[in-house]
Amino acid sequence: MECPNCGKKMTNNFCMFCGYILNGNYITKNNPKISDIEKVFGDEYNMIVHNDNKLIVFLLGPLYFGYRNYFFLGLILEILNITSYFILYNIFYKITNIGPFTFAPVFILFYFLLNKFFWVIISNPVYIFLMNAKINKIKKIYKMNKDENIVNIRIRSIYKPVCIVIFICFIPIITFIIVRWYFGNL
Repeated sequence: MECPNCGKKMTNNFCMFCGYILNGNYITKNNPKISDIEKVFGDEYNMIVHNDNKLIVFLLGPLYFGYRNYFFLGLILEILNITSYFILYNIFYKITNIGPFTFAPVFILFYFLLNKFFWVIISNPVYIFLMNAKINKIKKIYKMNKDENIVNIRIRSIYKPVCIVIFICFIPIITFIIVRWYFGNL
């Protein structure tokens, strides 16, 4: 069958050359406009927007922000997170007054899981909000070269969470050494 539009041979009820379909419509190229956030995230856009990276967020918790190049935010949130465990443990110990090794570990485990699920739910929306704020800042500063600068935003780095973990591990050791040195027991 020949295409009524261009006269070429049609295959499977449509023309491969002009895009004519037997029902009278045309197949056209659709060039959707890519948003700035899609330019920044690239291949990870759907994973971040649809929260499909639950495992990495569950494992990292607040360190996820350090992994996504918000080092100080990840560090502060991780310190607050660890502090919340100690505060909760002390509150539970004071309320029950039956000893630290009875129900407290079960309660801490429950809080641990609840805490991790909290970070799974909230991390990606907060990260998208922070990236939109960064994009808006870039748009204000670089009006003409904004697309080039938006594409060059780094969205992840593995060495920053590692540095945070090392830093958090050394805080108690350094604090202990300073306290012992200050009181003269070193």
